[in-house]
Amino acid sequence: MPNTLNMTDNPFISIVIPAFNEEKYLSESLESLKKQTYPSDNFEVIVVDNNSTDKTSEVAESFGVRVVPCLTPGVSIARDTGSRAAKGEIIVGTDADTIVSENWLEKIAEHFQKDSELIGLTGGTYFSHTNFVLAGVAYIFFELFQRFNFAIGKPAFSGFNFAVRKEAYERVGGINIKLKSAEDVDLSIRMAKIGKIKFFSDVLVHTSARRLQKNPVNFFVHNIKNYILMMRGKEPEHFDPIR
Repeated sequence: MPNTLNMTDNPFISIVIPAFNEEKYLSESLESLKKQTYPSDNFEVIVVDNNSTDKTSEVAESFGVRVVPCLTPGVSIARDTGSRAAKGEIIVGTDADTIVSENWLEKIAEHFQKDSELIGLTGGTYFSHTNFVLAGVAYIFFELFQRFNFAIGKPAFSGFNFAVRKEAYERVGGINIKLKSAEDVDLSIRMAKIGKIKFFSDVLVHTSARRLQKNPVNFFVHNIKNYILMMRGKEPEHFDPIR
């Protein structure tokens, strides 16, 4: 599919992927980034190796992407480390177990170009590596959750599918590295105080449902509870059955 944007208008984008022992999933994620309709000269991929003990770094290096080490464990500090190292005027976040659509970066760039006041966005999500029923329930839950948040003026990023202007990211102090969970939601809450954040269903990814599949009830309860805590200005609770 040809790129539909004017080559001279394309902003440089940095994709940041935090990764801890993700050799099993990382190749699929990086392969999807190789297939982007967005010009390859206009984006970089940064894999933040969060002190992995497997071949995460070797997998990343085999794709020719930048590998940035982060020895302190935690997704928050890994995301922020990669974002601080980013060269792009737009920082895009996703996960090592997420496959992005071929026009993902093109759509992200389009939305920022069309609206100079836009400082951040998040998008739609399908779930993979699970059964059809659970994937459908998760898709509906997250779609409604996102649309509800934006409708009430409380936008919430999905960590595996968001993008921000670097200037705005730095202006709010970046990701709160003290948080062990929900760092994406916290970032969007703070960024919404200084500018426009929007949800776009055409900025689409497929992310692994492995955390959801391992304990569906706890997964949904955890996310809902953290959402309520953060809307009340309290710190979210940590829950990660994978790490």
